[in-house]
Amino acid sequence: MSTLTAPEPRVRYASTSRSRARRVRRLGQYATPDDGQTREIVSLQRTDGSTLVIDRLAGALADARLVAQLPPEEPVENAEIVAGMYLVDPTRGHCRRVTEQDLNPAHGGDSPTPNGTIPRQRTPLRGAAGDIYQIRELAIGASASELRWTRDPKLGDPRAALLAHTEGLAVGQRPEAGVFLGDVFLHPGLGFKLRFPHGWAKANTAQVVGAQAPRGNAVVYLMSDVPKGEPRQVAESWASQNLHGNAEVENGAAVAVGGLQSWRLDVAGSAGGVPVRSYITFIPFANAIWRLTGAAVEDKDLDATLVTTRSFRELSDDDRAAIRVTRLAIVRAEPGEDFAGLTTRASNVWDPYTTAVYNELEPSHRFEGGESVKVTRESPYRPAGGS
Repeated sequence: MSTLTAPEPRVRYASTSRSRARRVRRLGQYATPDDGQTREIVSLQRTDGSTLVIDRLAGALADARLVAQLPPEEPVENAEIVAGMYLVDPTRGHCRRVTEQDLNPAHGGDSPTPNGTIPRQRTPLRGAAGDIYQIRELAIGASASELRWTRDPKLGDPRAALLAHTEGLAVGQRPEAGVFLGDVFLHPGLGFKLRFPHGWAKANTAQVVGAQAPRGNAVVYLMSDVPKGEPRQVAESWASQNLHGNAEVENGAAVAVGGLQSWRLDVAGSAGGVPVRSYITFIPFANAIWRLTGAAVEDKDLDATLVTTRSFRELSDDDRAAIRVTRLAIVRAEPGEDFAGLTTRASNVWDPYTTAVYNELEPSHRFEGGESVKVTRESPYRPAGGS
């Protein structure tokens, strides 16, 4: 509606026949903000069955501007809806002039688009799945309504064909890369778990899994970035290559972690002039050496990282059974249903607000019935190739 004005020849209405005039309907009017002139919005049915929505000077029938062209498939009521949308648009009044081709399609085929360069598309608006859309006024409450592009209900759900192939796709945490269940991290592929301090910010990447204290003055993280070997030898070799300057090993000792004979380094250092202590433990597990580091400014936080280190152990069958995967599911909405009702009925893992966001709809949206809606459901995790 806010297209740029292009130079167009003025239309002569003197040649308009009486039969054509009977096809003109007045849809509304407004006053221009600059000079207060009254302009009216009318609809004009063309000989090919399509309808023009025109903005023109009232009474004088001059300075006609093309607001919209509706194909024959559109219901006549859509002209009123478009006029209503145009009247509340603050940019109204900047459409291009109506041409003779617009009024009489036999005199030059399709009328041009608002910029005057590309032929106007006369076919109805279609979605990616090939379904026809039309503007409809839909009730959204006892006394309110709004304008929406809606599908032709005779043609089924236009999203169904596009959504069908997404059903079953995993979303959220991917168990094959490890998952957090509360404070506990479980990795079914590598076969271990460990518990991080409650309330610490947790993260899991391809290289490291760890947590940081709320004030940022302590961290604990697990990596597998050292070569295989006997834990003490690996620890001492790592220290000689990586601890320099403001960090030094004060002690090294054998420790048992989850029944595994490991080696721990007690390291003193500083960061930004602030003293920091670290416990770096080298754990042999699953044909690899895992380096678990806890570093903190305060002793209580350092003790919390030790609790994490001691929690490292092999997954049990119960641990594996607790791992769930979240997958997309496509459900059909019921008439009048909102997201809260649909979430409960569909056993949806997402809350109503999240469901609305992922479906690109307002949280207050109510369904007509039959629409395809994305939800998520949990199921036991089964590794690829597993039973």
